[in-house]
Amino acid sequence: MEICPDCTVEVVDTPGMYSLHSTTEDERVARDVVLHMPAGAFVHVLDMKNAARMLAFSLELLETGVPLIIAANMADEAERVGIRLDTDFLSGELGVPVVATSGVTGLGVVTLSSMILKTLLDYGPG
Repeated sequence: MEICPDCTVEVVDTPGMYSLHSTTEDERVARDVVLHMPAGAFVHVLDMKNAARMLAFSLELLETGVPLIIAANMADEAERVGIRLDTDFLSGELGVPVVATSGVTGLGVVTLSSMILKTLLDYGPG
């Protein structure tokens, strides 16, 4: 998959975080990366089966002022157990792109890549 052949994007993956209010050393390190490393955008990968619980962290990330994209991951598993997330509605409510994805099937990966590129082009580097 080649979205932009001449583009270079650095991706920093932090350990699992559920809040900017850290309690463990791993969470403190991840929080410091999020709050102090220049970023052109945040991609919050949340487990669609636990979206309600994880959206609180999305709101914290929104408060940083850094452009946010939500990847509602595990969409295939959520659908199998009858969970559906209205990504268009959520996107409208939060004012950020929300893309249903699946790391297993590849669902939404091209769309997510395009959203990341568009956000970086629209807002510039961090």
